[in-house]
Formats: sequence, structure tokens, C-alpha cells
Amino acid sequence: MLLDIGIDSMFVNASTPSPITSIQVVSPQQSAPVLSYSFAYPVTAGATPPAPNPSASPPIIFLAPSPPAFVNTGRNALAAANYFYDAGCGTVGFGSPAPSP
Repeated sequence: MLLDIGIDSMFVNASTPSPITSIQVVSPQQSAPVLSYSFAYPVTAGATPPAPNPSASPPIIFLAPSPPAFVNTGRNALAAANYFYDAGCGTVGFGSPAPSP
């Protein structure tokens, strides 16, 4: 997984699944997720983060599959979790965002 804050689309290294009504991003694994969020697919005009920007053309780009699985989340993953980076130690962490008042 790459958390790329420079793009508003999402790249998924997998064939376009069919049928599909939602996409879930879980990292590093389903049994013990540190980051987990989902959104409806196809991305609609009224979508809000963490869904990719619905104005991007296209908001999600499915690439030809090749192991291992790979997702470039784009910047919208930052709306799903707080992101922490310790450059001195080279570690990354995620936390649940504070609830809205």
C-alpha cells in the first residue's frame, strides 16, 4: 500500500471486479487492521472522502493484476485516519480520527 498524498485518484493492482458495490481498504491485514475504511463503488458525484475524488478522471484506476496486490490510496485515505510518521525511526502509524462535535 502506498499512501500518496499527491494524487486524488486511487490505483488498484487488480482486475476490475464485477459485480462490485463497495471497496474496502484494510492494512496490514484483515484480522488485525491498523487502517480500515470503505466507500461505495462506483464513486458517485456526491462522494466524500475517504472515497477518491469523484471529479478525477477516473477516480479509481484498475491496473493489470500481478502479485503482490497493491493499492495507491491517493490523498483521501487521510480523511479516514490520522497519520503519524516518525522520520527518525522510519515508522508510520494510523489512528482513528476524533469524532465530530
